[in-house]
Amino acid sequence: MAQLGLGTIYTWSLFNQPIVNKFGWDLNKVALTFSITSFALSFSTLASGKLQEKFGIKKLISICGMVLGMGLILTSRASSLPMLYITAGVIVGAADGISYMKTPSNCIKWFPEKKGLISGISGISVGAYGCGSLLFKYINGSLIASQGEASAFFFWGIIIMILILIGAQLLKDAVVDDTYGNKGINFTVK
Repeated sequence: MAQLGLGTIYTWSLFNQPIVNKFGWDLNKVALTFSITSFALSFSTLASGKLQEKFGIKKLISICGMVLGMGLILTSRASSLPMLYITAGVIVGAADGISYMKTPSNCIKWFPEKKGLISGISGISVGAYGCGSLLFKYINGSLIASQGEASAFFFWGIIIMILILIGAQLLKDAVVDDTYGNKGINFTVK
């Protein structure tokens, strides 16, 4: 559920033209927002491991879900390109990036002796991320058509905040075996 909500950011292109139509901004400048989102997403993954150690997976994904949702809600009020870049670019991208890698990597930590199998299974989690954009293509498209782009951002933020928060409550940090000072490795001597 969390990954489904996180993947919805890939519906950004639906918003480009409605934002251009509303504000008269250059399409390239509006489309730059998603490049900022992608950069913030990529860069923020670097901090995700330390943040998970500090807060735990459930709390971290919950916080990121709230921040991501609030970023979209704030985007509904954006009236300048810099504000759009900060809300939809930096805030949304960073929250998504911190969350994105944590659910699959947590799956792998649960079964360190079966990393290959679990990596394949955690592909389901990554698949849910991709399905978020497919599902929300229709949801956001319908919201834009019926309510306008500002309301669509607002409702999108609320919906994914709820999705991610519910999904986060189903997560639990993997227990790392540190018996011999080695994370995830338990050596036995015969």
